[in-house]
Amino acid sequence: MNLNRMIPKAGAAIVTVTVFLFAVFEIINFSMGSFFVCLILPIGFIMMTAGLHNECESDRKVAANIGIVFAAVYCVLMPTRIPPPEKHC
Repeated sequence: MNLNRMIPKAGAAIVTVTVFLFAVFEIINFSMGSFFVCLILPIGFIMMTAGLHNECESDRKVAANIGIVFAAVYCVLMPTRIPPPEKHC
C-alpha cells in the first residue's frame, strides 16, 4: 500500500464530493449544510496539495510549496466565514 499515492487521491475525492455537495446545498438554499461542507473542504485540499508537492520534480518544488502555503491559508481562513443572515420576509 503506497500512502504517498493513496492520501492525495483521497484528498482529491474529498474535494470533489464537497464541491458537489456545496453546489447542491446552495441550490436548495440549505446554508448550514454548505457551511459544514466548507469546513471539510480544506482538509482534502491540503491532502491533495501535499501529494502534488511529493510528486513534482525538484525544479518545480517552489510552485508546490506555494500551493501548500495557499492551502494552509485557505484552511485557516475558511472556518472564519460567517454565513449570511437569513432573510425574513
